[in-house]
Amino acid sequence: MAPRITKRRLACSLFLLLFLSLYKSQGEDSDRPSEGRLEKRRQLSVKKDRKDLIESATLPDRWNISEAHLEELSTRRQHVQKTCRKLGLDQPSQANKLNAWEFLYNKEYNLLWCNVFKAASSTWFWNFNILAGYTEDQLIKAKAAPVEMARKRYPRPTIGEVQEIMASNPPPISFMITKHPFLRLVSAYRNKILAGNAIYTPLFKTIYRKYKHLGPPVPRRMKDGSLAGTGISPSFSQFVQYILDKEVNGKTLDMHWIPQSRFCTPCLANFSIYAKTETLDEDGNYIIFTSGINNVIKPKTINRSVDVPTSQVAHTYLCQLSQQQFDDLVRLYQYDLQLFQYDVKQFRNCAT
Repeated sequence: MAPRITKRRLACSLFLLLFLSLYKSQGEDSDRPSEGRLEKRRQLSVKKDRKDLIESATLPDRWNISEAHLEELSTRRQHVQKTCRKLGLDQPSQANKLNAWEFLYNKEYNLLWCNVFKAASSTWFWNFNILAGYTEDQLIKAKAAPVEMARKRYPRPTIGEVQEIMASNPPPISFMITKHPFLRLVSAYRNKILAGNAIYTPLFKTIYRKYKHLGPPVPRRMKDGSLAGTGISPSFSQFVQYILDKEVNGKTLDMHWIPQSRFCTPCLANFSIYAKTETLDEDGNYIIFTSGINNVIKPKTINRSVDVPTSQVAHTYLCQLSQQQFDDLVRLYQYDLQLFQYDVKQFRNCAT
């Protein structure tokens, strides 16, 4: 009997070690996996993403920018430069470095883009992938995620390479697309957390346990607003507190809700164009026609919510926050708000 008991105990011990290992891997910092794990996770989630709405956008035969729009783009750029100097963010240092990680450069059209997730990123990955030689049929049927396909043709540049491109003559058309940080946060919550995206569900157990005092989880809802069976997801209040605590503890925030000013470091990149999702039709046409890619691409609007647009429901989610949470979010996104001239007054009246 002794040998049998020993084997049983050994098997139980191995099972316990495996369980603890898996539990630990789903711990508090698991939303920042290695790049290799990120690419694998993106591949796993791409099948669901392929069901996202893809809308064709018709370009005009010819397009001339208005004086008012040209002045608006110039004013945005001057404001960013002035605010960067005021905040002391225009000087590189050990703690303030250009983040070249998300830049894509198309040499043929001298077009340099810093991708901001949840700010028309899917639409412009489509455009850059078309410029890289992929066909529309390949992009629609591909099993790989758009970002993975793009990186096969646009390797991630170094800081030095981005600086060299920026200093070249003629200079590139360089741009980033911004979005109100609160709308971007709500959009990320609806798409990644509330809908139960497979990449993020391992975090849910940690959030439930740590923030149960903020109320129960909520019924899971798909991107079209329908209930996802009996599944549950963290509430918006729980999700926001999770982010705020990570920020306080000095943890790197996820790419879908990290401040845009950290992600693309505009104070060190000095983009020629600061487009906005709120004026993307005009801003996008300016980029497309100025760069000459209007003869190559057939623009698509991708990942637009098939349920109620985020701009129409943001108040509903932000009203779930305490006054302290709201104020902490303002502090978290203060540079985005200042640099890109976004206001929170429209949301403040619903903070409780």
